[in-house]
Order: sequence, then C-alpha cells, then structure tokens
Amino acid sequence: MLRYYRLLMESFAADGYLAQNGGLFRLLPAGFSGLAELELEDQRYRGNLRQQQLMGLFTFVLVCIGLIQAHAAYMAMPVPTP
Repeated sequence: MLRYYRLLMESFAADGYLAQNGGLFRLLPAGFSGLAELELEDQRYRGNLRQQQLMGLFTFVLVCIGLIQAHAAYMAMPVPTP
C-alpha cells in the first residue's frame, strides 16, 4: 500500500501537482484540481462497479426464473401412452 501511494505521489509530482523536495511533497495550487479529478474518477469507478454487480445479480435471477419455467413446462407435458 505504501508503494502505491509513493507511486501516486511521484506521478502527481511529475504532472506538476506536487513539488518534491527530497522525500517530502508539497501541494501546489494546481494540485487541488488533480485531487478533485482523482476523487471524481474514483467515484465513477465505484458507481460503475456497483452497477455491474447489480446487472450480474439481475442476470442470475433471470436465468433461475427461466430454469424454473422450463422445468414447470417439462413437468406439465403429458406422458405418452404406448
């Protein structure tokens, strides 16, 4: 986790959002917009992930209903007499 945040901070420094002085980082005025963009992108990602999970659940429920209907139709068929 520490490596992830270190890489993220270095990326922000390379984009001009942070000033790096040795091992310390200082937020530049343009950094606020970068943080806001990151937060917005994270919210979009989480929203899309939730929507995909709900669609997967909905698909599973529909398949189960289809299987139940197919089973009911099969069981309702008359047995052929010889």
